Amino acid sequence: MPDRKHMPWILAIVFWIVGVIVVGWKLHFPRIGIDDANIFFTYAKNLAHGLGPVFVQGGPKVEGFTSPAWTCLLAGVWFASGSHPESVTFCFCALVSLGIVLGAGRLTSRLFGFEQGPSTAAVAILMCAYPPFIVWSTYSLMDTGLATLAYLVLGLGAVELAQVAKVRWWHWLILVFGYAVRPELALFGMLTLGLAVALARGMDESTAGVSRKAAGAAGVLLASVAAITL
Repeated sequence: MPDRKHMPWILAIVFWIVGVIVVGWKLHFPRIGIDDANIFFTYAKNLAHGLGPVFVQGGPKVEGFTSPAWTCLLAGVWFASGSHPESVTFCFCALVSLGIVLGAGRLTSRLFGFEQGPSTAAVAILMCAYPPFIVWSTYSLMDTGLATLAYLVLGLGAVELAQVAKVRWWHWLILVFGYAVRPELALFGMLTLGLAVALARGMDESTAGVSRKAAGAAGVLLASVAAITL
């Protein structure tokens, strides 16, 4: 019998699994991705074969994809698997999707002071009951899930900065990673983290709660952008 303190986490994972299965069943479990997945796979295949970032063999080398990091990751999967990397990509997307659910629960608890376990379970129910989230974070085989996870981590960073007003090494790492995932994400990240630091340093202890709430609003803004991305 699992410990009661672990039950919310178990429920969150169970709801996520059920959501993935139900949505997959409704979509007849697509295996080749959705929307622009073919663009990513085509560029990844050509990169893996040493042809460079081209969509057509012998064509111009142009950035016809939204995420350099995702394209390079798929190229590595293609190179390692030899061909048909869709199954491996789906497994990675699934792990990212689960990370989004757990990360959103943590962000919710940090923003509003809820106990982390129950808030994670509640967020999991809401997110997994929304089919587009499951579709775009798993079955699309696109970069949307990874970008959303990066937005959530930036939101957590903003909340921490509002409390300690000190930039840590992992904040810079997130910005670099965000730029590789989606260049515009780095811009959102710099604005959000900068706003959190400015608010934290410009307020005394009596108004520190206001600073945290402002950083929380920035975190919600990032999460909203992430939702639009999905």
